[in-house]
Amino acid sequence: MTRFLPGFLALLLASPLAAYEVIRLKDGTVLRGEVVSRTDSTVEIDTENLGRVRVKKRNILSSPVKDSEVVPPQKLARLDPDPIGHTLLLMPTAFTPPKGSIVFRDFELLFLTLGYSPTNSTSIVAGAMLPFTSEFNALTAGIKQGLYRKANGALAVAGNMTVPVSSSNNEANFIWLLNLVGSYRFADVAGIHVAAGGIGAHGQIESVQSFSYGVGTDIRLWPHVKILGEVLHGGTTFNPGSDGTLINFGIRIHGERISADIGGVRPLEDMGSLWFIPLLSVGYRF
Repeated sequence: MTRFLPGFLALLLASPLAAYEVIRLKDGTVLRGEVVSRTDSTVEIDTENLGRVRVKKRNILSSPVKDSEVVPPQKLARLDPDPIGHTLLLMPTAFTPPKGSIVFRDFELLFLTLGYSPTNSTSIVAGAMLPFTSEFNALTAGIKQGLYRKANGALAVAGNMTVPVSSSNNEANFIWLLNLVGSYRFADVAGIHVAAGGIGAHGQIESVQSFSYGVGTDIRLWPHVKILGEVLHGGTTFNPGSDGTLINFGIRIHGERISADIGGVRPLEDMGSLWFIPLLSVGYRF
């Protein structure tokens, strides 16, 4: 009996420390339950439906939580640990990075973008190509604004504008892209995403516009590995007036802050003996 006494005393001493609290994370998730432990970097909380959850203090908002903002535990989705989960290979999702996030992405070691989230539902981004040559470059700026957000689903509008800043500008003054994006996530196992909108180029001589749409998915194989797939139809930034279809597929390997995409782009048009165009991307969320 005496061998159980130390554990019993420890339980009695620990019980008064438990406190019923409401914790809001930077991605908008609200956890409600008994806080059972705290360290310099983490907080453990016992929730009704999710059980014991450990969160890092740097992901917790310090501002108080109003009762009207509390999401019932049964409606909470498990968090997707993907730091670049607001996008697939090329297609955006309806989710946005947490408030205060700074996200850097590098496509093909050539095109660089930097994004910032002033709120949990707004993300702004700017990008440019590395200045290897004066004959081909462009500046781009965009915004994604969340319209609707629940534990598992979201709806957002995403748009950007690209301005050629080189001698080889295809006679285009600027190129615009606007999409309505919807996403639904099945816990942290898989997500499905759809987008529909338009793309156009306003040129010095003529302007073209076309309808575009896409369907994509991400499927988690292991805690830090995802399969990504997309089917995109309509114009592209390089050819806004086209009516082609792209099939993109790849794999994302990520940690808590960094991710790497290795994939390929396959136009349905005849490419001869070429199977696909390689696509490489690296992202980091500060």
